[in-house]
Amino acid sequence: MICPSCGYKNPTENAPFCGGCGKPLRIVAPRSEDGQPGKEQLSGKTPRAARLSKKTAAISVFILTIAVTGLVIVYRSRANVASQAGQVSTAANGSPDPVAAPVASPQPENTLSSTIQPAEFTRDSGPTGAELSPGDYQIKQGSSPPSASNNATSLTIRDFRVVSSLGDQQPAPRHAFLVVSTDWNNIGPIPYMVPGMVDHLFLLIQGHRPATVSDATKAAPHPLPTDSLTIATGSNVSGDYVFEIPDHGVTGIQLFFIDTDKGNMRLPLFGSISSSQRAVAGPLDDGLVEAAVLAEKETDLVGDAQAPSGQKYAEVSLSMRGLSQGNLVRFDPTMYSVLRDSDGYQYHVTQLNGLDDEFTPETQLLPNVSSQGVLAFLLPPSHSALTLAINLPGYKPMEFALPNTGSSGHIGKPVVSIDDGDTLTLGVLGIKRVSSIGSNTPASGQSYLVLDVLFTSKVSDGIEFQTAEQLILLDGDRQITADPDALNALAHGLKENSVIPAHSQARFEVAYQVPVAENHFGIRYRGFQKESKESLPSN
Repeated sequence: MICPSCGYKNPTENAPFCGGCGKPLRIVAPRSEDGQPGKEQLSGKTPRAARLSKKTAAISVFILTIAVTGLVIVYRSRANVASQAGQVSTAANGSPDPVAAPVASPQPENTLSSTIQPAEFTRDSGPTGAELSPGDYQIKQGSSPPSASNNATSLTIRDFRVVSSLGDQQPAPRHAFLVVSTDWNNIGPIPYMVPGMVDHLFLLIQGHRPATVSDATKAAPHPLPTDSLTIATGSNVSGDYVFEIPDHGVTGIQLFFIDTDKGNMRLPLFGSISSSQRAVAGPLDDGLVEAAVLAEKETDLVGDAQAPSGQKYAEVSLSMRGLSQGNLVRFDPTMYSVLRDSDGYQYHVTQLNGLDDEFTPETQLLPNVSSQGVLAFLLPPSHSALTLAINLPGYKPMEFALPNTGSSGHIGKPVVSIDDGDTLTLGVLGIKRVSSIGSNTPASGQSYLVLDVLFTSKVSDGIEFQTAEQLILLDGDRQITADPDALNALAHGLKENSVIPAHSQARFEVAYQVPVAENHFGIRYRGFQKESKESLPSN
């Protein structure tokens, strides 16, 4: 199928989303009263088709060399040993390597649940403190450099240093570069090849925060390749790898190399790694990821980010690990996580520059290693009890009731209910009139009519809702679309292309400008499988 957006030729004819740009290939259109896809003009605009959200595309499995945005991706992570004839495994030569194929188990090693003793490095410019700071770190005189080996190679760390920049390479704000000098020695009978070092070598910050090899490695004094690294039989290779780390508060780091065929290697470099924090909710798992909530706190200030007036931040600390043995799991927690209160309102992740240990769209879970991080949400000052939901498409939902976050809420009985086949149910819980919304005021002779609506999803994908085209207020024969400025100012506005989570309830408000003297209205719902016109109670 050829993508109409980017022209990419997708190999699968019925693929729902483009492998080149990620945009939908198949559209589900709202139906008109005669059962055909709707094509009439609304407020001078041709309505776009309602659709399942591209944010919830099916889980896909890819080999290491393929990256697809907006999906949950499982990567096979194993270094490969070339045969004497020069052949390599399917994961290295680009052939499909499905996650269901048998994978060798990792060699036994220490886990993060116990304290691991660090190597003895000292900083050459002043005393070595409890936290990493800029400078060169050399192995202490009389001590042996940290070294580990598997069944094919050994890895030794000669020294490392912390710098604020490398040539023209600059780290992210509040971060620094860690340059690690490595020696790799082939102790096996045949050449040893790592097909993609960025998918095998990691720095564990505080023991629970993986950092990948940085592109800034190319600016290191003795850079090693970040893609394929081959060590000939009986040879060794030396050089630098670079990682990006916070420039403050780092008290422990370890180097972790993954090879599920020949054995993993873990080398403590600095500080000590303590036991994991006790969970306040969970752990739960969906078959692919295990997660637990470690803490929740609400604050007006996160780093240098001040919450907008009338709102505050909720920081939710999580621990997650991949359950796919011998594979890396990459997905976007900011896309698949939502916080909702017991009144039915939902709150989406807000990404902040000043938030330490933030889970990002590039989150990567290592096999058998717990990763800890934080998700931030914007909330009103007062709310009912909170639940964190993590829904990966194709896997069972995980829901964590957060203790001591508010009182129990209540969702009333709808005054109007519309059943849209096997996709969703829409309920109108209430109607109110207001003279202003935030700094927005209606036109002369008008007021705002605000609908309190509740969606209940019946499908396993998120549903992207187009408010202006799908939920229209009727004043006799006149059609009134939602006021976009008022929607943006509402605390729970049903903004254009809002997503209704899979198998979940989501509550919103929708605002319209209506004549002050008029009290009788109806709604027109243009659904995925049904179109309906319903009268609203007088207001």
